[in-house]
Amino acid sequence: MPVKLTRLLSSLFSIKPNEWDGVVYFFLVFLVFSFGASFARSIGMALLIQNLPGQLPLMFILIDLSVMVGSITYAKYTKKISGLYILKFFFVAMAIFAFIIQCLLIIVLNWLPSFTWIYGLFFVGFFFFYVLIFIHIGSVVASYFNAVQVKRVTTVINAGIPIGGTLGGLVLVTCLNIFHLPPNYLILVLGLSCLGVIGLLKIISTRLSPVRSSVSETRGNNKTPFRELVSAFKYIINSRLMIFMSLGLIFFVIANKLLEYQYQVIIYPSIYPDTTSRASFFAFYEIFANLTWLFIQLFVTSRLIVGLGVGVTNLIYPVLAATVSVGLLMYFYWNPYTPNAVDNNLFLMLLLAVTTQFVNQEMRGALRTPANNLLFNAIPPNQWGVNKAFLNGIIFPFSTTIAGGFLIFMTGDSHFLSITQLSYVLPAIALIASVLGIFIAFPQWSAYNDGVFGLLNRELFDRNIEIGSGKNSDLRSVIDEKLNSHDSHHVIAALEMIRLLQLSQFSNQVGNLMLKVQRMEIEETKPLELEAKHFEIDSKRLKNEAKHLPAGSTERIEIEEQVTISRNKLNQTRNLLASIKSSHFDIKKHCLDTLAVLPQSHTNASYFAEMLHVETDPVILAIALKHLSLFNNVNLNAQVEKFLSHSTSQVFIEAALCLHKHPDYRGKKGVADKILHRLQENRNSSELPLYLYALGELKQQQYIFYLLPYLDSNPRPDVQLAALMAYMRMLEGQLDPYKDRLITALSSEDNRMRITALQALKECQPLTDWTTVIELLGAKDHAVVNESKELLRLSLGVCRNALVKQLFTEDISVQQRFEILSLVYSRLNELQKERLRQMADKALQTFICLNCLIRLHRQAEKNGKAHDLITKLLEEMAENQILHILTVITYETEGNLEFFQRVTRGLLSGSRANQGNALEVLLNAGEKFLTERIVKYFDERFTDIQAYHRVHLLLYGEPLEITVDNYEIHMFALKNDLLKACLFYNYKDQAKMPRLVLTKKSRELLIDKPRKAVAA
Repeated sequence: MPVKLTRLLSSLFSIKPNEWDGVVYFFLVFLVFSFGASFARSIGMALLIQNLPGQLPLMFILIDLSVMVGSITYAKYTKKISGLYILKFFFVAMAIFAFIIQCLLIIVLNWLPSFTWIYGLFFVGFFFFYVLIFIHIGSVVASYFNAVQVKRVTTVINAGIPIGGTLGGLVLVTCLNIFHLPPNYLILVLGLSCLGVIGLLKIISTRLSPVRSSVSETRGNNKTPFRELVSAFKYIINSRLMIFMSLGLIFFVIANKLLEYQYQVIIYPSIYPDTTSRASFFAFYEIFANLTWLFIQLFVTSRLIVGLGVGVTNLIYPVLAATVSVGLLMYFYWNPYTPNAVDNNLFLMLLLAVTTQFVNQEMRGALRTPANNLLFNAIPPNQWGVNKAFLNGIIFPFSTTIAGGFLIFMTGDSHFLSITQLSYVLPAIALIASVLGIFIAFPQWSAYNDGVFGLLNRELFDRNIEIGSGKNSDLRSVIDEKLNSHDSHHVIAALEMIRLLQLSQFSNQVGNLMLKVQRMEIEETKPLELEAKHFEIDSKRLKNEAKHLPAGSTERIEIEEQVTISRNKLNQTRNLLASIKSSHFDIKKHCLDTLAVLPQSHTNASYFAEMLHVETDPVILAIALKHLSLFNNVNLNAQVEKFLSHSTSQVFIEAALCLHKHPDYRGKKGVADKILHRLQENRNSSELPLYLYALGELKQQQYIFYLLPYLDSNPRPDVQLAALMAYMRMLEGQLDPYKDRLITALSSEDNRMRITALQALKECQPLTDWTTVIELLGAKDHAVVNESKELLRLSLGVCRNALVKQLFTEDISVQQRFEILSLVYSRLNELQKERLRQMADKALQTFICLNCLIRLHRQAEKNGKAHDLITKLLEEMAENQILHILTVITYETEGNLEFFQRVTRGLLSGSRANQGNALEVLLNAGEKFLTERIVKYFDERFTDIQAYHRVHLLLYGEPLEITVDNYEIHMFALKNDLLKACLFYNYKDQAKMPRLVLTKKSRELLIDKPRKAVAA
């Protein structure tokens, strides 16, 4: 296309320059096909009404039954074969069908006039292919554009339908009224138009690449067509959108068919009884109706969809259908229809019929079809084909059967209703169906927004999801099955379910399982331990024998080989032992953890007591003792006291604490003395943190001086952390005088110390300086961030100003800004919110500049080892800017972290389809200013540097100053310490390098640290 024409059309229809190739080709496909289809549709209806009067309801049913059969096959192959190839097949088949029908019509017209069934065959066959093509072609078009693009381009592409219909109508009128050609000879045009479309599809396959693929990733699946439809049914019953689309389709079809019968069978035959005159009227109608359709398609539909959204636009068609139904109902109710009185109301009846047909046919194509097709943007692309097949192969025929059956019943030989009564009963029923369609459109709108958001889930990006399960078992049977499984992973999964859901009815099963596993471990490991001991003794004996033999002798070599074999067997046995013990250990640990959260009872306590009696693993013993300390209503102190002499520190500590916490135990002072004694003995051991933990659990402030030496001076972080936690446990409720020590702990590198200090600060008076706590909002550890937020939230009235001040700092991290906004956004005034929006807009401008720099830097010749690292740093900086923008949009739209994460993943994805879904979610969210500017950026195809200049000029009204000659200067001006260091390293020639001022941090990264390393 000429450049000037492209610019004019782009400004008129909001089509981007990079989208025109796809738009033009698909526009021509629709135009050429609609040209031939307009011939077939007008001639087919006229011939059918003339030769098979009264059979239109039956034809409706036959069409939909054939579409149902075709859809079942279509559902099978839509996941195996490319959408474009399926479309080619449809047009090839339709061309062959048209040529065959043309030959048959010539034979019937000249030699076999009584074979009127051929007109029904043509009518049913044409609409069979027509419906299947329009079921599929929308998916093909959508696969070449993302979710946002397809909203803009669909109306322009679909404009080919009315233009083709108009041209077809003009040519048909000329053929009938000027050249006086019989309609029977003009079916050939349909076949020729299909051949033209096939040629266009070949061009599309070579010149365009799809954005979204409707072909399943698992092409090798062997599902039958029936199973494909069953899969679609399972998806539908689990998808709110598909449920409401199905219900909406049912009410639409019923209203559509009843209204079509009204004007095609009742009104038009009365006004135009002659077949040729009726065909001429239909041709004239096609011309003017399609021109009006074209105007609406080009200048109204796109603006409605983009401005109001997909959900609202889907409300318009049922409202229009309800309006014309009201008009027909009122007219025929107050002016009863009688064939003899037609001339008195000819003009008004014709006006009503034309208006109804226009809404029923042309407005369906101009509004309902494009808006309804866009609803599939909320469905995974690999589900498009099978779900369209379900809707059009099951739901549509079902709806048509209802409408057709009703019409046959009403118009049959029984004469249940007279033609006069039928003339107002049909629009009344159509009105009810249209009103129900309006009600269905509201939840459908909501489900669409949820569906597009759901597509941003990573699971939908990465792989197919099998929807639905063939096994419907209740929870208890599932848990029982897993508990009795031989796979330890299944057993552990069942125990986790019981623990999380606190299913007390499983307590006996869990306890018995624990003891059973313990017995099994003894039975399985005892022979292996004896075998291992035998191999160990045998290898030692052989080794001693070998020492007494001369080196290099045959006997010694043979014995050494036996030693090697014995050691290998020993290692194998030990590995097998370790594997068995590990598997049993995991199950026993989960059993203990599960019993601990279930209601405390003597039965559960007896399982712990039994475990203490038979278990030898110190780790399991320690866990059992720890959980047993929760059972204050059961006295097992005598049994627990035996473990105070246990050699393992962990077992001793848990036994001591279990006794100390029990209300009936009288020797608590003695237990505390034993802990202090062991603490003194283990000052320098690795088990010191365990004894500090135990000392804290005593909660006795008189022991605090034992902790002070370990709080600051000890070099071991684990000891410091244990001491700090013990310190807090001792001073519960009295931490305010020691607040400074807790604030110092926030600067520790150990996240556990930070968390402990933050938890302690909650019990103190509000801080005077919140800087350290606010900085922790940017920590990598989520637990630290959550504890920091909780502390700030508790004192939000005091720290709000500090948070707002930090919020508007330029060098704040994305995470910090997000977390701060989660605390204060609702308390910001309008001026502060506007400032946030302006900062986000500035971030978008920086994002454009950075991407331009990345492009130029990649194109430049590599002149240093840091070239790729510089590119990576620029990409991270650009990503950081877009995250700042999305953070502001998230809170402007009252979104949450999940919204932010999904939209971020979508926009930063390399897939144009995922980017389109993310943009559609943003548009549905409600924020206009920033979202529209982001959409304008992502709509641009950045094939060269000028594209960045165009989008910058469009958004900010000023040219982008970055060029090939000066881009390095702009890179040197960026504020990033690591980038500056890389640039300095890459451009060592000071004569060529622009002035670069290194920060202290940059020098540390580049110069000072290497020098220190060399000096060392």
